[in-house]
Amino acid sequence: MKITYSIMRTVAHSVLLLFLAITVAVVAVPAIADATEGFPLYSWGSNPSGQLGQGDTSQRNVPTRVPGPENWVQVAQGAEGSFGINTYGHLYGWGSHWNNNQMGQGSNPANPGTGNITSPTRIGTESNWTQVSARNQHVVAINSNGELFSWGGGAFDNNNGPIQRPLTQFATWRDATSMQNRIFAITVDGHLYSWGQSGLSSAQWGRPGSSGTPLRVGGNTTWARISTGGDVVLGLTTDGYLYSWGANTIGQLGREDTPASPNNLPGRVGTTNNWRFAAVTTNNAAAAITTDGRLYTWGSTENGQLARPDTPSTPAHLPGLVEGRTNWVFLASANAHFLAFTADYRLYAWGNNGSGRLGIGEAGGFRDEPTLVFPAYGFSAAARGGGTRSLMLMRTTPPIQEELKLTKHLEMPVGTPIPDLTFTFTFERNSFNGNPADSGYLPVIPDREIQLNSSSTTTSEDGVITLIDMVDALEDINFNRTGVFSWIVREEAGTSGAVAPSSVNYSEAEFELRVYVRHEGGVGGDFYIDAVTVHRIQTDDGTLEDPPEKTNDFIFTNIYTRTTTGDGGALVIAKDVVGRYANLATVFNFDVIVTRTTFCELNATFAARIYNADGSLNRNETFETGVLRTIPLTHGQRIVFPELIVGTGFNVTEQESLDFTASVNLIIGGTPVTVAANTSPNLSLPLGPRLVGDGANSATFINTHNHVPPTGLIMDNLPAVIFAAVVLALVVLLMVSKRQRGAIRT
Repeated sequence: MKITYSIMRTVAHSVLLLFLAITVAVVAVPAIADATEGFPLYSWGSNPSGQLGQGDTSQRNVPTRVPGPENWVQVAQGAEGSFGINTYGHLYGWGSHWNNNQMGQGSNPANPGTGNITSPTRIGTESNWTQVSARNQHVVAINSNGELFSWGGGAFDNNNGPIQRPLTQFATWRDATSMQNRIFAITVDGHLYSWGQSGLSSAQWGRPGSSGTPLRVGGNTTWARISTGGDVVLGLTTDGYLYSWGANTIGQLGREDTPASPNNLPGRVGTTNNWRFAAVTTNNAAAAITTDGRLYTWGSTENGQLARPDTPSTPAHLPGLVEGRTNWVFLASANAHFLAFTADYRLYAWGNNGSGRLGIGEAGGFRDEPTLVFPAYGFSAAARGGGTRSLMLMRTTPPIQEELKLTKHLEMPVGTPIPDLTFTFTFERNSFNGNPADSGYLPVIPDREIQLNSSSTTTSEDGVITLIDMVDALEDINFNRTGVFSWIVREEAGTSGAVAPSSVNYSEAEFELRVYVRHEGGVGGDFYIDAVTVHRIQTDDGTLEDPPEKTNDFIFTNIYTRTTTGDGGALVIAKDVVGRYANLATVFNFDVIVTRTTFCELNATFAARIYNADGSLNRNETFETGVLRTIPLTHGQRIVFPELIVGTGFNVTEQESLDFTASVNLIIGGTPVTVAANTSPNLSLPLGPRLVGDGANSATFINTHNHVPPTGLIMDNLPAVIFAAVVLALVVLLMVSKRQRGAIRT
């Protein structure tokens, strides 16, 4: 029983994972941004009543950005009106006169406007719309509660504002579309229903008969998306199967059924389950994309919509492969034309080009193969089909790149106090399109400043602390022409505010900043930054790069150091001897190592002076970095390093000395540091590795003399009073002893 249960659980788990994977593959196209982030809206094609949302009725032959906010998440297009939803859940409509039922303005005050609505205008006051679909005169929308509403023209739904359908909540809806007075809607649990104008006799219901109330279509519970055309319906399931039903006059079902034989029940298109997207035009040409990026078409051959030949081996009524690309990821249909995106965001169109609906820069004729509209920088799969025009959510400009960030690195030795410094960078206009004489065309970039302090990003590695901050070099810079703009960027020396005993080794780096500006042309008419490159002309130490090196590191690196002279010296190593009967001329040996910081020369040396107890100079000494020196000192002598960089390393060990117990008073950067004293004589005393701090640095070694006389008493450890008392007691005992001996004789 355990084995059976384990197997069943494993199989169920695998099926669930497969279901989720295919659901993502079918519903959420890879590389398409989350719809909630919002996109600019572009429109093109016919525009007799303002359906493009451009504020006029002029035709556009290329994609043109709709003015206003760029936070659209859903768009759809009907026969006369266009509709959209933004990130706030607001629903908008435009494209016909105010009292046209399809515009949905019935809830507005009487006669809210005159003429046509040529710009996006809000429908109602709700803020919870999630989906909208339109076909012909009919509009369907769903809100975040899963409630379905419809409005528009026709015998079935002749309303001038959103009305809930059915009149009472029948189910929680996830997806819906309309078709000639019919509604097809999918519930959140994957069931498909259809309903509409009663008495219609058509195979398009997907089930026998017609009804004004929702009736279930088929037995599937995995429906994902529905696309409707003139008189055919395509249904895609989450497990990758594609179904069709409706009329079949020209083979638009894409099935083995004999053309002209309608079918009112869903039947599979092909036998595979690797379909990702499917769409059908209003004149019954169908197209679908597979999960491996291949494009298939069937149905109407008018206007080159199949983008492939009709041959005996691949007849028009069966899916036939469109040769060429294998990276298709999204498909949308309209009136006799298709739009599709590839995985690299390139938009293609084919079919009827009347009124410039393909967006390729000219009007009329047709294209019988996918034709590039332009490369984009992202798009949304939330575009629904329409008429003789096109709507698309996409970006035509690249995102701001990290290369625009000018970065400042300030390196300093570990132990250095973090400063508060400001650095200034200048931008010299260099050339326009490679011509220095045209540098006047360049916008003036003001000096940029970067402040580094304790709030900056900090890293620490190999004895070096690095403070990091950055500034947007092109912030608030606008361009009014296309071309290649070039500036020379330098750091200005001497303006950081560092004062002695600090010093800054300013960067001598120079960079050429090149900005490539393009124009959207008909696409909104804006100038935008297409690319930014940075070329290093000179390194931080002033070395010329010939030719200049293209780099991703737009970084100026400075070195910051702080020196200290302390109180009587940057570092003082002193000798002090205490204890009675100590020989103050005793020589004590010290092993001394001084280590350079990362920013000193490899063979750095350190000058020191040795002073006597009376302050007179004894001798000069030189220490090589990392080299141990043994220095003898007597009582009162000291080694003085006059000046050192904060962060310089040092290690001092006093060698063992007979009859002396060692201790030390250590101060680093003006702060006492505890070092355990020796508890016994004749032991060495090491400090361990230390770093020179900002302020006084000293190590005073104190040696206590321990002398043992023949009496066995350690006199140096007895106070004078106790010593005298002991001597007096011995004298008294001696005198008493003599008297006793004299008394015995007598």
